Amino acid sequence: KVSTANVYSYFPSKIHILYALYEPWLFERLDELETSLKRLKSPHARIYRVLHTLWCDLPAGDNAFANNFIQAIATTDPGKGYRPELLRSALARVTGILLDALPQERRNRATASRVANVALMAFDGYVIGRHLNPRGSCDHGTINLFVELLAGARKKSKTKTSRRNN
Repeated sequence: KVSTANVYSYFPSKIHILYALYEPWLFERLDELETSLKRLKSPHARIYRVLHTLWCDLPAGDNAFANNFIQAIATTDPGKGYRPELLRSALARVTGILLDALPQERRNRATASRVANVALMAFDGYVIGRHLNPRGSCDHGTINLFVELLAGARKKSKTKTSRRNN
C-alpha cells in the first residue's frame, strides 16, 4: 500500500529496487552454504556442495528468483544503475568459501579467486539455463569434474585397490 511515487523517492530506478531485494537474498544463501559446509569434512564433499549450490540450488531457488536479477542486469545500461560492488562482494565471499573448502595443500587465494570468478560466470549461465530448461539445467558431471580439478582425484581405498589386484 505504497504509492509508486513514494517508492521512487527511495529508489531511483527499478534496477535499484531489484538490487535491494537480490543482494540480501544472495548473501543469506551464501550464509546458509557456509553453515552447511561446517558439517562436511571431505574437501571433495565441501567443493561439491559449493558448486552444487551455485549451479543448481540458487538458480532454482525461490521460483528462479536469480533469473529476474540476471535478466535485469543483462539489459541495463551500465551507466544507469549497474553496481559492480555486488559482484565484487560476491566474488570475495565465494573466494573465501572456496579457500575454506579446498584441501590445505591446494589453498591459494589467487587461484581460488579465479575459480570463484569462473564459478560465478557459470552461475549466470546456469540461471539462464534454468529459465530456458527448468528440468535439465544442473550438470552433476561438470560439478564432479571441477571437484576433481580443485581437490585432486579421490584416493582409492586399500580395500578397493586390493580387490582390483586380485
